[in-house]
Amino acid sequence: MGQVWTPVSGPNRPWRTLAVSADGSGLLAGTTRFFMETNSGLFLSTNSGSIWSTNILTRSDWLSVAMSADGSKLYATGRNPNGFYASTNGGAIWTTNPYSFLQIACSADGNQTVGEGPAISTNAGVTWTFTTNAVAWNDIESSADGTTLLTVGNGRVWTSTNSGVNWTSNNVPGGASAAITADGRKMFAFWAASVSKFALFSSTNSGASWISNSIPRIFSDVAVSADGNVLLGLYDTGGYISTNLGSNWTPLAMPATSSSWVAIGCSADGGKIVAAEYSGRIYVSSSIRPPALEVALSTNAINLSWLVPSANFTLHANSYLNGDWATVTNVPSLNLSNLHNEVVLPIGEDRGFYRLAAPQWNQMGE
Repeated sequence: MGQVWTPVSGPNRPWRTLAVSADGSGLLAGTTRFFMETNSGLFLSTNSGSIWSTNILTRSDWLSVAMSADGSKLYATGRNPNGFYASTNGGAIWTTNPYSFLQIACSADGNQTVGEGPAISTNAGVTWTFTTNAVAWNDIESSADGTTLLTVGNGRVWTSTNSGVNWTSNNVPGGASAAITADGRKMFAFWAASVSKFALFSSTNSGASWISNSIPRIFSDVAVSADGNVLLGLYDTGGYISTNLGSNWTPLAMPATSSSWVAIGCSADGGKIVAAEYSGRIYVSSSIRPPALEVALSTNAINLSWLVPSANFTLHANSYLNGDWATVTNVPSLNLSNLHNEVVLPIGEDRGFYRLAAPQWNQMGE
């Protein structure tokens, strides 16, 4: 698949992990500290990598990072000097505790965080509850509302549908990476037994049942859009993309010849893809992915919703399709359970047609 990649303005670093906000504007990236690296740290951008903060947290070997949908709540876990760091104000102030997790994830609002162990926090990492299903996890993922959790580790897949209170494993093999959609229904677990034996296990019912599909390579990192329509797999020298839940894969045209790709992420709509290479740069690829405009009628209102886009779409209304489109000035609210923008309009306004408009594309709903 032809991708146009842009290197971000930040300097070269020994990158290991990254997180992306729902609209793709917020990026949080952490480095490793192998072999006495002196330029390691944690870096933050609020404009898709055009400008980066200075090294906001140094002196740590960062293992995993997470970010709320709006980018206001940030989390990072590392080995030294303290384990877990949290910010609830966009990185202005950080708090820490001594817990050191291999992997972390958070809900879309950022209030619930989960760490390998498993450990659950419902107050942005201030206090933690450790459950009894102690397993070693290679990856952990959370649904948008934090209710459904997916982990892989010790060769197995574990799922929870009650925010980590109880966990279930149905002997589906799990490997090093996993992904989950915003509603928690679609799950992806990537498994590898050897360099020649690997597969994708996927579920469309929150882990109740699973099917297996072949994959072209062993993926070291994966990412998925909020609706599951874009699934990404990364390996050391390249990447793949699937737009049909992993049934078929197309190579990603990566931005540079590299043998050290380590992390990949994407916006909620999958239109903005971010990839990082070890001892290299972070690259961003942007494409317009038209969101479907969903229209629902209630007794007194018209409910309009669409997946949070990474491009600047505007909601328009028209009465009879024979005049100018008017911009709907109502500010959308973000539904944190499915990462949809929502606008509620009273019935009675003489507008029968609606569309989402972008500079290069229009989508109309009736």
